[in-house]
Amino acid sequence: MLTLNQLLKDFTHDIFNLDTNLIRTLKALPIPARLTKLYVAGHRKAYFTPIRLFLVSMFLHFTLLLFIINLGNEINNSSILTSLEKGRLLELYDQNTEKHLGEAYCDEIDSMRLGIFEDVVYADQDTFPSKEGWGINSIFNDDEIRNYGISMKDAYEMDSDTLFKKYKVDKKMDRLKIGQYLKYDTNRLAGIKFVVGNLAWSIILSVFFVAFILKLLYLRHHIYYVEHACLIMNIHSFAFILLIPIFLAELFGSVLQNYDWIIAVVVGLVSLYGYLSFQFYYRQFWVKTLLKYTVYALCYILFMSFFSVMILFISVFLF
Repeated sequence: MLTLNQLLKDFTHDIFNLDTNLIRTLKALPIPARLTKLYVAGHRKAYFTPIRLFLVSMFLHFTLLLFIINLGNEINNSSILTSLEKGRLLELYDQNTEKHLGEAYCDEIDSMRLGIFEDVVYADQDTFPSKEGWGINSIFNDDEIRNYGISMKDAYEMDSDTLFKKYKVDKKMDRLKIGQYLKYDTNRLAGIKFVVGNLAWSIILSVFFVAFILKLLYLRHHIYYVEHACLIMNIHSFAFILLIPIFLAELFGSVLQNYDWIIAVVVGLVSLYGYLSFQFYYRQFWVKTLLKYTVYALCYILFMSFFSVMILFISVFLF
């Protein structure tokens, strides 16, 4: 008979097992290739499985990263909408200075204008999209859109149908690009978070594709494909967990002022950990291991680049 006491015992048992498994896993993870060896040897109940550890650590990693990005309000402040407002303020500035001050103060007016509105033009004279834009503006060929001669003012004040009709935008792809520009520039922060969240898929795809490369590199060793995949996932888990304390420090205190040396240390540790994992798992002479690890790293970069660009384009159009 199922009782409340039994239910509480089962619940406590599950929590205790989870904690124990997690502690064992975190203790074994820093030792290169140890978790992979334990999993392949059949010690699977006492530790997190490689794919579970990989997905959980990646989820925590990207969740913290998105929280940090969410703090970056300056992202939205630099949107094209801000440039549009600057253009309007410039127009008001010129109108009021000309009306109330006149030619007697030309030098002072020009000096203030240059200091406050440097590189700013009227909204109806600026061509959409802004040449100073970044992010999505660097993905598409901006010149194709600028050839329509759309003003920034019209782009953000007209509805889509009226805008397309006025500037004779007939191509479906160009209409889609313009629509995505406007949506992104209206809320860059949400756009960046959407793209970053979807880029996690490029890591997942790269892991499973590069495992095929390792299968070919170690073909004579008769190692199963899943073993290569598990080793790569554990290397990634180590990298994700290594970054989590750094993200937490930034999230709760912004105590990290210089990221360059931190990134260099993390890249160095992960690279060394990956090489040692190959050395301890495949047990080859260090020169062979280094060559194969280099091939693996290059292939991983290529896969990551390909999938990142592909997913980035898909994300942009879906956003």
